[in-house]
Formats: sequence, structure tokens, C-alpha cells
Amino acid sequence: MQRVYRLSSRAMMRVFVLTTCLIVAGLLGAVAISLSSRGHPVVLPLDDAYIYLQYAHTAGASSIGEYTPGGGITTGATGLLWSGLLTIAVWFLMFLGELDTRAPLPLIALILCAIGSALSFFHAYRLAARHGVGKVAAWVPALLCMLTPYWFFGSFNGMETGWYGALLLGGAWAVAGGSVWWLLPLALARPEGAGFALGLLVLIWIRRRRSAHNETGPRLAPAVGITLAALVTLLYPYVLTGEGSSAWAAKALWTEPDPDIRGFYIPRLPYFFARTLWFGLTGGRPQPPLDVVANLMRLDTWPSLAWVVFLGGGAGLALLRRRSRVPFLLWVGVSASALVAVSWDAQFYRYLIPGYALLCVTAAVGWFGIPDSGLGRIRAVLGTGCLAGLIIAGITGSPTLWSTVRWLYRGQCERMAETQIRVGKWLDANLSTDKIVATHDVGAIAFMGQVRIVDLVGLVSSETRGAYRHGEGALWETLDALPKNNRPTHAAVIPAWIPYLSRTLWSGDTVWSLGEKNSQGPVSPQFEVWELSWPGEDQETWPGEDLGNQPRWHGRAAGRPGWEVVDRVDIADLSSEREHDYLGETAPEPTVVRNLGFAKRSSTEKPLSAMEGGRDILGPVEFQVRVRPGVPALLVLRSASLRPAQAVVHVGDWSEPLEIPQGEILFREPALLLPREVLDQAVRGRLRIRVAGKGYRAFHWWVLQPG
Repeated sequence: MQRVYRLSSRAMMRVFVLTTCLIVAGLLGAVAISLSSRGHPVVLPLDDAYIYLQYAHTAGASSIGEYTPGGGITTGATGLLWSGLLTIAVWFLMFLGELDTRAPLPLIALILCAIGSALSFFHAYRLAARHGVGKVAAWVPALLCMLTPYWFFGSFNGMETGWYGALLLGGAWAVAGGSVWWLLPLALARPEGAGFALGLLVLIWIRRRRSAHNETGPRLAPAVGITLAALVTLLYPYVLTGEGSSAWAAKALWTEPDPDIRGFYIPRLPYFFARTLWFGLTGGRPQPPLDVVANLMRLDTWPSLAWVVFLGGGAGLALLRRRSRVPFLLWVGVSASALVAVSWDAQFYRYLIPGYALLCVTAAVGWFGIPDSGLGRIRAVLGTGCLAGLIIAGITGSPTLWSTVRWLYRGQCERMAETQIRVGKWLDANLSTDKIVATHDVGAIAFMGQVRIVDLVGLVSSETRGAYRHGEGALWETLDALPKNNRPTHAAVIPAWIPYLSRTLWSGDTVWSLGEKNSQGPVSPQFEVWELSWPGEDQETWPGEDLGNQPRWHGRAAGRPGWEVVDRVDIADLSSEREHDYLGETAPEPTVVRNLGFAKRSSTEKPLSAMEGGRDILGPVEFQVRVRPGVPALLVLRSASLRPAQAVVHVGDWSEPLEIPQGEILFREPALLLPREVLDQAVRGRLRIRVAGKGYRAFHWWVLQPG
């Protein structure tokens, strides 16, 4: 009877804790909904949140994995669990007869965020209690999160970050003796979560094997399920598209092509890692001045230092007492994993939010865990005093907690409503569904616009993945290589983000701009909608053929049909460069795009122009071309250089200088004749060419031979 009572009281306590977590998280969700709907329907504060909504909306039309119907399978959603929850919500709405599932989705996302927050509070409470914190003090981690505006933003931004943080706590709970099954949703939360889930599974197995009872480790069913879930998360991009995740190609530090960016960040990774840890120690509050000692009496440095003392001091005490080490180490690992992205601290530290509650749990254990001894009571008193100071500073400080939350959350929601959402609504109202829009902000514009999207950044368009990071030349070549029925007809962009493309004939007419007056909020002159013009298709703008792919002064376009193009190396076209083993010996040169004409051959000839992506050549380059042995070949370079330059072409032991004329107003096409004996050095019809020299621009190499 006594045992039954003990079990029932434990169950009742669990129900009480869970109910309290749901109520508090529900209140926070109500605050988020209120802040996000001032003067307009519910708006999420991040454009990337709408990427998940768009995938879910499209899945409702039986197009799972497609960003827009007919756009092909893409891998822009890295949080499979969050994407799945939203998709299930869409299917449920359709079951209820909802015709337009877009309208309620932002609200549903915030409700799911509230549930994720409740799960965070629940796990944090149980973790703290499991490590010896009393029933009242076990609520401290949840309180610390609610006192941190960045945590509120990260947990209610409509993305997977809040759930990822909750499931990281669930993973720590599994190590502390809870159900191992909590590792399964963690493995589906994010690719990093899959790695953490596998690591924690191994740790649980080792701990149980070493326990006094010599347990055999986790049962087979959860171990197999967790492993399969992790493999699905890590391998699904390769299964669907044969390539890695588009998000990693667009954001990961290891895929960054710019040597200057890599050279800046990689040697400084220890510093940036310290910055990510500092975010956790301060809750994102400003760092104190570098000369801390000289500024100790400045009141504006005290709040940050108080958070460092409480969180850092509590974590240090917990580690000294060998308690709550797994949550602490998991926090460090989560912070370190954010370094894979160049912009890990972007948009209010959303990449670092998931690990924050782990540190809060460790700090609570350090200050309040098992305070039975005299020293323990002293710790608890000091911790309580410090915590009271943090609460008072948050409520009465300048700015206050509430004003910071409003500035962060409502400000971003209003910005979204006045920019991307307005653009999407205009597209929905003014463009037919057969139009294709190129844009670099693909979330709300696609979700509200309901038109096919070509993602200039490459998050949700596999054809353009990675090109944006190589510069505008590579971006243009990627767009130009799209099949004609997949080319964008319009662009919704911020011209300052693609300054050289915006100055070309390709940008066409500006059919709408956000610069027009809007009485409901601030005017944003950034976004413009263009009607695009393509070489070879729009004869009025681009008379003649697509001269970007054909030499103007040699071969058929020059009236010499006897010489035909047998191979071309399209510089800055990443696919063409890979196909021809293009290699710059110094570093990947920056790509450029130019819209230039050609010198007239007669006074009656119509002016012709071409649009080309190329590279500023900084040193020797090599590439392979296909040739037909036995006949001479003409090697042609299209260039537009600031100054005269000389490049020396090497094929084996043979070499010859190629004079590159000066001129940035017109494209030039210097050529060099490769003798028959040089082409005999080709191996299996491929000739390796090395070009020594620098200080010129290369847009295209062609090999022409007699037909």
C-alpha cells in the first residue's frame, strides 16, 4: 500500500510539473502570437521559417520534397522532425476540409513552438531534480530561459531551433537514467542532432556496461531505431538528390570557396568558439569592455558580469562536484557545432539557442544541488542572491526584459510583414502561376506568392546550389545553363545584393518596387521585381543569337562555317569547370559578370552584345579540352581586360604567347593556332592546356577545328 501511494504521488508530481510547463509555455506562446499579429495576421519573424511552411504546404498537394509543385525534389529542410510535424498539420487541415492551408500554418507553427518550450521546461526540471536540486529550485533553468530575450526569439521563431533544444535536454535526460527513446526524435531534429544522438547512445551503453549491475546497455529495439533515424537524417539528401544538403553547400564553412573568408575564419576558430561560449554565459547580453578591471564600477557592465558569475560560476561548481557533466559537455558540443556555418551568430544567435538550457541546468545544479551541508547552504544562499539580482535587473533594467523582447520579436515580425510578405502578396496578385521568380529570400516570398521559385542562394534549388558563394559570374552562368522552360521570368531581389547583375540588360523592366508609400508601416525601398530578358530569346533586347556560348569573331558566327566548335570551357560555370578539370593554381579566382558588346564589322551592322560570367585571373590556370587529333585547332579566349596582358599557352613542351588586348567596353577574342603535332599529344581525345599569366579576365575558351 505504501509503495502504491509512493508511485501515485510521483505520478501526480509529474502531472503537476507537466501541466505547469504547458501553462507557462502556453502563456509565452500567447505573447508571441500577440507580438506577431499587431495590425496584421500572424507573421513569423524569420524568412527561413517560411521555408518549412512552404515544404509542408507543398506536401499537402502530394508533392513531398518539392519546394514548389513541379520544381523537383530539393533538400532545403534540414530539420526532418519539424518539417514532418508541419506536414502532419497540413494533412489534418485538409482532412477537416480546409481549402487554403497557408493561412493557419504560421499560427500552427507558433503553437508547436509553445509545445516544444513546454517540453524544454519539463526536461530541464526533471534533469535538475535528478541531479539533486530541490523541487522549487528545479524551476530555475526554466526561469533563466524566460529571462533571456534571445531564448524567447529562438524558441518562437517558427523554426526547429526550439524543438532541437528541447530534444537535446531529452538526450541528456536519457543519459541521466530516463528513457532511451528520447534519442530517436533528437536524431531526426537536425543533422547535428543525429550525431549527438549516436554519441549519447554509445555513452549510455558504456555507462551501463560499467555499472555495478553490469547491465547489457540499451535494448535492441531503441538502439536500432535511433541508429536508423540518425542514418535517415544524415543520408536523406544523398538518397533524394545524389548530393549533400543544399543548406550545407550554401552556408557551411567547409564549402566556402572564397580563400579570404576561409583565411579569416579558420585561424580564428578558437576565438569564435569562445564567442559562442560567451553567448551562453551571458544569455546574449553585451560583452563588458575589454578593460574589465577599469570598468568594474560602470553600471552598464554589471548585468553581463552577473550572468557570467551565475551561469559560469554555477557550471564550475557543478563540474567540481562531478555533477551534471553531460549537459555541460553537450552544451559545449552544441556551441562548437554552430561553427560549421560562417553565420553562426546571425539573426539573434538562433544557431546557439538550442544549447542554452543545458548550461542553465548545469548552473542550477552547481548552486542548488544537494544543499544539505553547511557549504551547500552557503552555495544556495549565494545562488539565490545572485538569481534575485538577475530577476531585478531584467525587470527594472534599461532596457527592460519586456522592451528587449518587443524590440527583437515584434520588430522582426514587422520587418517581415513589410518586406518579404508584401513582395509575396504582390506576386500572388499580379503574376500567373506559370511564371517563375528568381529570388535570394525564398521563404515568405514563395509561401505567399505561390509561384515557382528559383533560389539564387541555392537552399531550395538544387541547380543553383553553391553558385551564389562563388560570385555573380558563377550565379549568372548557372542561371543561363537552366533549361529554357525552367528559367525565371521575373526576379524579386534587393539590387544592392547583386549590383552587377542589376546593371545588365537581363534585369529588364522594374515592374514593382517596395519604395512606394505604405501607410501601415515603414517604407522599405529594398526589394524590386524585375521582368527578365534572356539572350537568344528576347530578340528586341538581344538581337541575334546567344553570343555567350558562341565565339563572335571565329567560326559560324563570324561567317566561317568551315571551322566548328569542338569543345568549350565556360569560365565561372562551375559544371563546365568541373567537366574540364579547371584548376587555378593560386586560389579560386573571384567571378565577375559583364554585359558588353562587340566591335562592328561594318557601319550597317546592328550592335550586338553578350552577357558572360568569368574570372579575374590571378595566376596560372589549367584545364582539359576535347580535340580531334590529326588536324590543327584554333584556341580562342573571350576576354575584357582592364589592361593589356600576355598569357603563355603550354601544351607539354610546346608553348606560345597569347596577346590579350586592353578594353572593358567590348569583348575581345584573341586566338592562337595549335599545330597538328601539338594535338597529337592528346590522350584519349583530351588535351591538357596550361596558361601562365595573370592580370586579365577570362570568360570563355573555345577549341575550333575544320569540319
